[in-house]
Amino acid sequence: MDQATLDWVLPLAAGLAAVLLILGIKKWYRSRPHRFTGSDGRRYVWHPGYRFTDEEGRAIEDPERIAALTRDWDELHARTARQTAAIQSGRFLGD
Repeated sequence: MDQATLDWVLPLAAGLAAVLLILGIKKWYRSRPHRFTGSDGRRYVWHPGYRFTDEEGRAIEDPERIAALTRDWDELHARTARQTAAIQSGRFLGD
């Protein structure tokens, strides 16, 4: 390859590799379990697919409890999104 070709091929390849790395990290992060505190004050673990367990690893099977934990999990993400937007806009005021 001549120098002119390398001048655009190498940065393009590096950029593509960076994008693929970021997407891989994002996919890995979303596919792992996450711990959070439910509205009842107890600690739970969220597994991909909205499956919940308590900290001891026992599955939560009560439909009402699963619905409550799903609301808690969704509220946690909504609150995090609001805080992130506030930080990015330079007006972080807390929750």
